[in-house]
Amino acid sequence: MQLLHTADWHLGSTLLENSRKGEYEQFFDWLIALIRQRGIDALLISGDIYDSANPSAESRRLYSSVLSRLAAETDCRHIILIAGNHDSPSQLEAEAPFLSNCRARVVSRLNSTEDIDRCLIPLTSADGQEELLVCALPFLRAGVARSVTNDTPEEERRDAYINGVRDIIAAVAAKAALWQNAHPQGRVIAMAHQAIVGAKPTESTRGLIGTLDTLPCSAFDPVFDYVALGHIHHPWAQDGGRICYSGSPLPMGMDEADFEHKLRLIRTEGAELHIESITVPRFVLPLCHSCGSAEELDGLPAWLAEQSAAAGGLPIRLELAYEGHDLSLAEINDRLRKSLREDTVFRVRRPRPRLRMSTPTEEEPIESLADYAPDKVFEMRLHDYESDNAPLPEPEREILRALFGKLLHELSAERQN
Repeated sequence: MQLLHTADWHLGSTLLENSRKGEYEQFFDWLIALIRQRGIDALLISGDIYDSANPSAESRRLYSSVLSRLAAETDCRHIILIAGNHDSPSQLEAEAPFLSNCRARVVSRLNSTEDIDRCLIPLTSADGQEELLVCALPFLRAGVARSVTNDTPEEERRDAYINGVRDIIAAVAAKAALWQNAHPQGRVIAMAHQAIVGAKPTESTRGLIGTLDTLPCSAFDPVFDYVALGHIHHPWAQDGGRICYSGSPLPMGMDEADFEHKLRLIRTEGAELHIESITVPRFVLPLCHSCGSAEELDGLPAWLAEQSAAAGGLPIRLELAYEGHDLSLAEINDRLRKSLREDTVFRVRRPRPRLRMSTPTEEEPIESLADYAPDKVFEMRLHDYESDNAPLPEPEREILRALFGKLLHELSAERQN
């Protein structure tokens, strides 16, 4: 049996505030062709199907379209999806009646060890024999820590959550062991959407919903022959490849521009598992670049054309850090709009001032936030905002300063009282 492990689609995500509908459609075309070509039996999607708990109509259409196409255009017999921390269990459950027509099954929530049978999904071979057990564990939310109250200290909350997650995984492992005893030639695959110790998130790996404290690899019992993880956006494996993040198929932020995005192909062969990484092609070219003057900016279109040509003519997504002071952000944006290809999406920012990270000396003490008065911190933050967006009109700037001053005054009065 051949299984394809993917995760973190984040339907509805943007790159440089730009819709990615075209990229997703190209990825789905490629994915369906791959599943047909390789004869994939099961597709495992390990959470964060959507980027938001309240996905847009466009995102929901992409989701239903790809599942319909997988059912109509491939021989893939099983599609298993779990909820991630960005997904709404209620939203996924509302869509579940449609899934049965697409040979798909979703496990959206799991709150206790008494509820684990719903996540045990036997997969049958072409001749109808149970060949593999998938233990589909959705993102486990804070409700698994039942002993926690509003007064529980933060460290105890974290420990209670991790212990609750471990208890559920252990209960699933015990059930999986019983299945394996009855099917000696069968293999067991776990799916989960959790943070694992040692896996480093990118800036775009956001824990916006729920709890995501890190688990050790030892939380996953050896009964699981492979653990198909979601949440971390770059490929990462531990324990000889047994515990693995496939990573997201598309870069979810400009900080993910430099690494390859992959899927994992798992092939069972008797008692053995063979794992293969498959690189997802790029559908746009994300680039981070810096310029220090108007002259360097004038040379940017030619450099971008070279980069695009080397990548097969891909459309460019550019984040430009402008380090000079001879042009305003408005002037830079106007020049780029006139000189770059129409399919180039760009964002311009000015580099933010950074605190020194070198070893302090008596002549040059290290800077920290405590070195600045609150009004100075406010001005630095305002500068950061205007660097990433557009300069605010002076009246709005003055209103913000006045409101901030009022807040400082009220806080000072409260402390004195």
